[in-house]
Amino acid sequence: CGWGPVSIYMASRGHKVTGLDIDEQVFEFLQLQADLNNVKVKTRQGGMDDLSKKDLANVNCITGADICFWPELTDSWFSLLKRAADAGVK
Repeated sequence: CGWGPVSIYMASRGHKVTGLDIDEQVFEFLQLQADLNNVKVKTRQGGMDDLSKKDLANVNCITGADICFWPELTDSWFSLLKRAADAGVK
């Protein structure tokens, strides 16, 4: 989720949002911005590989923003998308 622009936008539209980032240091900045925008965003420290099919079972939509993409993450992305699709995520 990075510093949270998409998370905050989605929360401002009434969605329940959990921001995931491998860097726990981004959450303080995300929280400050969420407070300034009068929205709530839950946070979870971790990476794509930390999300199990069970974690994704109650998720309706996945968005990505502030993503640092390296070619070595390709397998992790495809694996996450497959787990999400198998869990019924749009």
